[in-house]
Amino acid sequence: MNEPVTPARPGAHPDAPNPGTRHPLVLAALVLALLVVIGAFLPWASVLDIVDKNGIEGDGVLTLILAILGAGALLLGRGRLWGLITMLIAAALITLIGFVDLADVGRVADQLGVVETGSGLWLTALAGVAWTGVSLTLLAVRSRIWGPRGAPPSQG
Repeated sequence: MNEPVTPARPGAHPDAPNPGTRHPLVLAALVLALLVVIGAFLPWASVLDIVDKNGIEGDGVLTLILAILGAGALLLGRGRLWGLITMLIAAALITLIGFVDLADVGRVADQLGVVETGSGLWLTALAGVAWTGVSLTLLAVRSRIWGPRGAPPSQG
């Protein structure tokens, strides 16, 4: 049973750009994903302000991949449930990784006294929290942004 393709907004051509991608919540989600990517390349820990360990030397690789996956799912899903849920899972995992690593660095700092938490780890953890919140909000208001089923598929 084929359903007719309907435009994202009344009167629009089915291949017209989806206005949902310009919605402030979508833009916020993309900015937060970018902040996670940036955080992966910044220091996650510092020893005596001499030696830095950047995120991509450890768990930052995972957060980098998850940020790309989550942002890609948002853009490719165009408001469909699978894309928003994939983004939410990615954001939640980034948050989990960030806070587990914050606890690990804090534990080492307490034991050795010479280790400090780096800016990249804070950025990753906080952006992960915010992105998780934005993801939940997007799920809640999905039908108001994209319609009941998300954006219509492009015909090619």
